[in-house]
Amino acid sequence: MIHLLILLAATVQGRIVDLVREKPLGNTTVTVVETGATATSDKNGNFSVELGPGNWTLRAGKPPYEPIDVTVTVAEQGRPEPVQIGLFDRVESVQVFELVPREKPSPGATQIVREEITVVPGSRGDALAAVQSLPGVAQTGTFSLAGGLVIRGSAPQDSRVFVDGIEVPFLFHFFNLQSIFPTEMIDDIVYAPGGFGVEHGRASAGIIEMRSRRPKPEWHGMAEISFINAAAFLQGPLLGSSHTSKYDPTFAVAFRRSFMDAIIPAILPADADLSFTALPRYYDYQARLDWMVSDRWRLGFFLFGTDDLFELTSGTDSAEDPSLTGATFRNATSFLRAIASATYESERVTSRTSVTGMGGNFIFEAREDRYLRFDAKGASFRNETKVRIVPRLSLRTGAEAEQWFLEGHVKFPRPPREGDPQNPNFTFDPPVVFDSNYPFTYLGAWLAMDIDVTSRLTLSPGIRYDGYLRSYDHVAEPRGEAKFKLNQSTSLRASGGLYTRPPDYNDEQIQRELDPEKSWQATVGVEHQPWRWLTVQTTGFYTWRSDLIVWDTNRNDPSMTERAYVNAGTGRTYGGELFVQGRGARAFGWVAYTLSRSVRRDHPGQDQRLFDFDQTHNLIALGSWTFGKNQRWRIGGRFQFTSGKPYTPVRGSVFQSDLNYYSPEFGAVNSQRFAPLHQLDLRLDRVWKFQRWRLSAYLDVTNIYAHPAPLQQQYSYDYSETQAINGIPILPSIGIKGEF
Repeated sequence: MIHLLILLAATVQGRIVDLVREKPLGNTTVTVVETGATATSDKNGNFSVELGPGNWTLRAGKPPYEPIDVTVTVAEQGRPEPVQIGLFDRVESVQVFELVPREKPSPGATQIVREEITVVPGSRGDALAAVQSLPGVAQTGTFSLAGGLVIRGSAPQDSRVFVDGIEVPFLFHFFNLQSIFPTEMIDDIVYAPGGFGVEHGRASAGIIEMRSRRPKPEWHGMAEISFINAAAFLQGPLLGSSHTSKYDPTFAVAFRRSFMDAIIPAILPADADLSFTALPRYYDYQARLDWMVSDRWRLGFFLFGTDDLFELTSGTDSAEDPSLTGATFRNATSFLRAIASATYESERVTSRTSVTGMGGNFIFEAREDRYLRFDAKGASFRNETKVRIVPRLSLRTGAEAEQWFLEGHVKFPRPPREGDPQNPNFTFDPPVVFDSNYPFTYLGAWLAMDIDVTSRLTLSPGIRYDGYLRSYDHVAEPRGEAKFKLNQSTSLRASGGLYTRPPDYNDEQIQRELDPEKSWQATVGVEHQPWRWLTVQTTGFYTWRSDLIVWDTNRNDPSMTERAYVNAGTGRTYGGELFVQGRGARAFGWVAYTLSRSVRRDHPGQDQRLFDFDQTHNLIALGSWTFGKNQRWRIGGRFQFTSGKPYTPVRGSVFQSDLNYYSPEFGAVNSQRFAPLHQLDLRLDRVWKFQRWRLSAYLDVTNIYAHPAPLQQQYSYDYSETQAINGIPILPSIGIKGEF
């Protein structure tokens, strides 16, 4: 039998390259896993091995590159196809990293590699923070304890953030300085500003989905200390031995702790009217196990969570709200997710099933007798399946169910809504008071087809069902996409459909009869690649909104008890985006520009006005260049210009003698804007390479010329004088990282 295989053996030729730099790798060993036979690549990366008929596993790798397994099939007759093996530099952590999967989820989505996303100026090496440099994502100039993103003029609560298909309550820590996930735990990020497919629901604007990184069987670790936080990461084989088998389980763990409690006393002005009782700090932690049980089955477990806390006392005398003079504010937010998953992959079927246990709490206290306290526990189920029926037809289907049990204790003034110019007043506003336990149940199911009509045209019609059982709503959401390839360098895409957001933001959840907000979206895009190093992408979008949740009368109407809100608002968002991306051997960069308009009517017959988050212009230009001996230095810059956030001006005030209080008289809603936001971020990196490890250092300065973003207007007691409350004017960050 052995002699027969030798007679039938065929020569399999291949080439090994550095996948990111696209250069050949010589003197690299290739091992046939089943037999132990080896071959070595020449200076051009070429190699050859003799293999008999059957399926064979080729393992290639050399330090500091991560070993990789490639399956090769040798037929009994015919010449085997050449094999190209791409390796990633383990020390440099330049695994291909996409902000969208290779098949982009919608027109207007973008694609960036890990080597670029980790050095975007102003992001401090944070992959998720770098999402804010993409088309359609705008700066808000808004103070946020648990920041969200403004996507195409929509409020942050209109978009959703998912991790491995499971929603998380927020993406960034307070002040939006750092995201909740380290880059090392991220495999890819799906960013779709609109027009996304049926697989995701409960968002009427855009989505961001982070997919966790599958641990590798080789040991790799990282330790970093920076101006913002300290972090550590470790991955490897669970059983402790590298290069054994692809079926051996692997693990990855990461931990991060902020240094903000040490930084703020140093940057806070001496005359500031704030005294921190508990300085801001956060913890992040992640752990993942992965086990490839067979060629088709893989099991995974992913545990992650975060914990934020700060407490401060204001020394400012507040004539507008006397009870806040010397008041103490406390915010504590945390959540935990544990996801167990099973993935099946064959030539025709790909399916992933996951179950999740979830918990979290949110506490915000102002004074001793005003508070928001929520504790939530829940579980979810999700399945995604794709089946290739025939070569030109595939089906995508799935289902999900999520059950929450929420315990709430509230004694707090009603929060402001869209277009409400006045902050809650703790002295004069009547508080909403309730103590209750109630469930939230969400159901979802979807079905879509991918039809290759011709070699150039693909159609993807689909429909999604969302069940919001607490509000007794069931919605069918038709969606679809068409892709047409004009030629090798130009393609067209169009997508659209119905998208909904449930009434679960702030105190909307008290009213069970509210309907979900709806948006009909249409997106059209053209992508052109005139040269290999340059991509030009243009996108037009239009969104029609209905059933927007608005005040029935006004926030402090004493008759507003059970019926504070109604689904009476309508609105629309429209505009266009331009994304020009260049990538060379030593440099990369892009220019992203969004022109948009977001307008609405809160009640039929009222005047049309701007959304709170309308931003007419949003321009981002960035670039990064490596230089010096062996390209050990990198310098980059990022500039952003954004239209100022709309606000409602105060035209005067009326003295309320019975309350000894001046009440403001406001002008037209959102009829004025803050000054434009603009900033320049700079970053400098230096790398020192050793045989088995790498040391890197960076200086990343956000807003280098100290132009602070205006957050809101502050008025004197009688509203005769005003001044802007600004954000942090400049934020330098220095970091040192060691990797092996």
